[in-house]
Amino acid sequence: MGRASHESRHQSQSGLALSAFLLDGQQALCRTLETKPPDSPVVVKLTIHDTIQPITADYLQRGLDAAARLHAQAVIVSMGTPGGLLESTRAMVQAIESSPVLSSSTSPRWQ
Repeated sequence: MGRASHESRHQSQSGLALSAFLLDGQQALCRTLETKPPDSPVVVKLTIHDTIQPITADYLQRGLDAAARLHAQAVIVSMGTPGGLLESTRAMVQAIESSPVLSSSTSPRWQ
């Protein structure tokens, strides 16, 4: 198997794993919001621990949109990434800047 074919297969597998991870995160967010006490403030946490790519930007945009619909007080974005695509990074910055919900980002401590 050639190197390009191996890399393509690896990227495809990584994309599927990231999609499953993002779907699990959205389901967990929905379960959390369903069980919150009435009239309690909502803070949404979005977790991004992978390379920045179009699916990552979509995940962030969907999370910010959901937070706005829920009238969340804030969104915390936990981001541990080695980098990624500049176009997707720009889309993420634009999404954060245009969101009506206050956003803050954190990164894990690397040891």
